[in-house]
Amino acid sequence: MIYTGWFLIIIGIVLVILSAYKIVEARRNELDTIPSVYGGITEKPSTLSLIPKTKTNLFKPKGFDLESDVAHKSRIFEELKGEDQKVLYLADRGYSVTKIAKELNRGKGEIELILSLYRKES
Repeated sequence: MIYTGWFLIIIGIVLVILSAYKIVEARRNELDTIPSVYGGITEKPSTLSLIPKTKTNLFKPKGFDLESDVAHKSRIFEELKGEDQKVLYLADRGYSVTKIAKELNRGKGEIELILSLYRKES
C-alpha cells in the first residue's frame, strides 16, 4: 500500500516534467514562426561605426574651471578662524548641524550661519 502511493507520486512528477518540457518546446516553435519585427534583418553588421571624437568636453559645464574653483575655496577656507574651519571640515565629512554644534560646544544657529556664509561666498 505504501509502495503504491510512492509509485503514483513518481508518475505524477514524471508527467509534470514531461508537460513542462512540451510547453517549452511549443513556445520555442512559436518564436521561430513569428515574423521579424525589424523587417527581416537576420545578420549582424560586419563593422560598427564609432562616434567621432570632439575636442570639446561635453561633460564639462561652460565656465567651469576646477583650478580656480579650488583656489577660491581654499582662499576662503584660510581666511576663516580655526573654529570656523573645524565647522566646515565636519560639514564636509557629513556631520549634521546638530552634531557639529554638540561637538564644538556652539549654538546650532551659529553653525548654520557659518555654513550659509561659506556657501554664499563659494
